[in-house]
Amino acid sequence: MSVLRRICTGPKIRKGDLVKLNPNDPAISRLLEWPLGKKDYMGSRPITHEEKEEWRENKRNAIKEAAEKSEDTFSIAFDDSGESRLPPTSVSIPLPIDRIYGLAGETLQAE
Repeated sequence: MSVLRRICTGPKIRKGDLVKLNPNDPAISRLLEWPLGKKDYMGSRPITHEEKEEWRENKRNAIKEAAEKSEDTFSIAFDDSGESRLPPTSVSIPLPIDRIYGLAGETLQAE
């Protein structure tokens, strides 16, 4: 069962279709039954080049500040296995359940 439900008639979801989140999907129905109010479905999108550069700049600044304070910089630049920390490839975004989305290839666009 797909999380998306097609609005127009037809058997398959294709690029350019208008879609809604499927209320019959278990993940969506759990959110609709949430006792503390309606929650958003969490989707993801690729990060932009600007966001990646901002992440790198923040990392450089954190290393510089730690070095000025004579603190450990290794844990900022590398993970626990000694590999370089890489920028994220995607970010989580809330998708309101009751909204209509336009399908642009494999991605959604809010309408």
